[in-house]
Amino acid sequence: MRRNPERAEEIAAGRKSKLASLQKLVNAKNAYLASHPRAGVATAQREIEGKQKKLRLPDVELAVAERTFSLAPQADAWAEAAKLDGCYCLKTDVLSEQASKETIHDRYKDLAHVEWAFRTSKTGLLEARPFYVRLETRTRGHLLVVMLAYLLVQELAKCWRDLELTVEEGLDEFEVPVHDACHGERPIHSA
Repeated sequence: MRRNPERAEEIAAGRKSKLASLQKLVNAKNAYLASHPRAGVATAQREIEGKQKKLRLPDVELAVAERTFSLAPQADAWAEAAKLDGCYCLKTDVLSEQASKETIHDRYKDLAHVEWAFRTSKTGLLEARPFYVRLETRTRGHLLVVMLAYLLVQELAKCWRDLELTVEEGLDEFEVPVHDACHGERPIHSA
């Protein structure tokens, strides 16, 4: 079990935003009921309760007095909901003798680097269109190509670090004219 403080703040802000949205609806319904004497209070109440259910807010008491609605968040329920803000749990089949919980958490965090590598390799460097593969062998082949491209990018970045040159800038310098029988000569990237 872990807790991310930044994520906790985001969740708390989201809950407050949802409450503000519900309060805005209550204010709009109050204004509508005040200007339309024949409007049904029960209809407005169903709409407010429907939105409250949709937003999945902790307990919020909706009170009606003289065709006017008011909201009152229940402090105990809101405090209870806030206890789990930003918490997450990692479940693994790795035995505690094989790896400590800190190691497992660190490897989980390393997944962000893998996701970044795939995103960067496929969109920025390879400029590859989306591939939709169905067969296991083709999926493995696609992953192999992306991983080899990532290894190549890492090696180029290490070699070009002293030149203060990014991989993208270095690849742009490698425009090589290639003869195409149908279209004559045209420059392409040789990566």
